[in-house]
This record gives sequence, structure tokens and C-alpha cells, in this order.
Amino acid sequence: MRSLGLAGVSSVLVDGFSVINNSAGLAYLSQSSVAVSVQNRFGINDLNIFHLSGQYRLRGDQAIGLALASTGIEGFRENHVTAGYGLKLMNAFSIGVKLNLTNYHLAERGNLFRAHADLGAMYQVNNRLKLGLVFFNPFQITRLREYDEYFPTGVSFGASYLVGNGLGLYSEVSKTELSPMQFKIGIEWHWLEQLWLRTGYSHTNSAFSLGVGIHRKYLTANFSFVHMALPGGVSGADFGYSW
Repeated sequence: MRSLGLAGVSSVLVDGFSVINNSAGLAYLSQSSVAVSVQNRFGINDLNIFHLSGQYRLRGDQAIGLALASTGIEGFRENHVTAGYGLKLMNAFSIGVKLNLTNYHLAERGNLFRAHADLGAMYQVNNRLKLGLVFFNPFQITRLREYDEYFPTGVSFGASYLVGNGLGLYSEVSKTELSPMQFKIGIEWHWLEQLWLRTGYSHTNSAFSLGVGIHRKYLTANFSFVHMALPGGVSGADFGYSW
């Protein structure tokens, strides 16, 4: 995904995976799209994450999206289904909501189902500055079955600033109930007409990222790599088609 090349900054991005990142971004899409991505974690052959995303513009400033995700290793599998909707309330401000259904399968314990909803907002302050906000699981729909505990809630706030015509600066801070605050920064450079270069840093795990994006007519491709102090690196690629 594009966000991987920006060290995980996602709440202000409008692209083929907006339904996953921030559903409010769906309302800013200029085209409908389909996209597929794969990520490999820590160089382990079987530890891959697959995403399939479809986003469709409706009449007016609104759009819907559907995404599927799957990951797992021997004895464990995690599958996600995400449905999202984004709407512009005014020219510069949009809101979004998405419903996430997750199935965990453990060979020794069977299946555990989880459902939660996220809320998002996006504000285009001016031609250069954009803000994004995501509330994770604010309604606490389900509990962990075995421990009678709520799934954690969280919030993510991001900003992007366009410097000149080809350089974008990104930042994001996020916090959940079960993890410390995370800070991420990223830079995206529109180097050539059809080529983007990206880099980023996340302080939580001392992660540095590099990414390349290619956009030609209706086709897009992104390639990213993240180096972490521990336990290793993450690599990813995605391909999309828009119309």
C-alpha cells in the first residue's frame, strides 16, 4: 500500500485503499477503483497479508467501498471483511463510517468472530493542508469471548501539507487503549510525471520506510519496504485499476 512507504501514515490518504485507511476519504475519490496488495512480514515465507479493495463513486459527493483481507500461519488464520461509506457534508469536509467483521481461527480453539465500527472525518483546509481523523471501535460492539473484555478503542489524527507542486509532507499520531502513543512522519516526492518516491519514519519500533509509486493512465503500482530494529522488515506491493 502507499501508506507503507510513508511509515504507516494513512488517515489523510485518498487512494485505492481509502475504505481501509479512512472511510471519509472515499468522498474525495475522483474515480471508482479496484486494487490488490500483498505484504510480507519479517521475511517469513508464510506470513503474508493479502488485501482486495473495491471502491465505487455514487451520485453526488459520496462513495462506497468493500475490502477483504487475509493473513495467517500454520494453525492460525485471520480474515477481515470491511464495508465503508463516505459522504461530503460540504466541499471541504467529509465524514465516513466503516463496519469491520473479523474471523480468527485457531486450530486448537476453533473460531472467534469480532465486529466493530470505525468513524472517520477529513477536512481540506486549503489547497495545501489536509487533516484526517479516525476513531477506532468507539461503539465497542463486541467483547473478547474468553476474557469478557472489550476490544480496544483508539484514535488517529493525521495531517498532510503540499510544498510547491511536487512535495508532500505527512504526519500522524495515534493511540489505542492497549498501546503507547505512536508518531509517524512521511515524505512523498512527485519526481517525474508518472513516478513518486516516498520515505517515512515511525518512532514506535524505529521503523524506516522507502517506497516507489507508478501511475500510468488507469493503472497504479506501489512498492514499499520498511526496516525495523526488531523483529525485521516488512515489504509490500499493490496494483490498482481506476475508471
